[in-house]
Amino acid sequence: AKIAIGTEIDPLALPCIADNFAKNGFKTSGAVLGFLDIFREEAHFDVIVCNMIRSELWPLRDDIESRLLPGADLILSGQLAAEKDYILNWFTESGFVIEAEASKEEWWGVHAKRI
Repeated sequence: AKIAIGTEIDPLALPCIADNFAKNGFKTSGAVLGFLDIFREEAHFDVIVCNMIRSELWPLRDDIESRLLPGADLILSGQLAAEKDYILNWFTESGFVIEAEASKEEWWGVHAKRI
């Protein structure tokens, strides 16, 4: 990636992000508070990665769809396996194709491509 930008919707998580970056040898995280709505309207992305439970993710679907370029990748983690069908139905309705899935215990993640 030429540019990677981290966002966080929980202000209490920002110190944890900075700490994790420092522990991994980075000077600063560069993470900003907010989601895709903090970017200019014309900003679009080749990849969006979301690690949040469905109840947090669900209201953000329109923002995600409007910001992804055709052929872009969407990677979701932090999903409960029991709620997998909600995500799969969203993908079917919105023109995403599943590239890969991963599960561990009650958690599920997915890599999809926008067509």
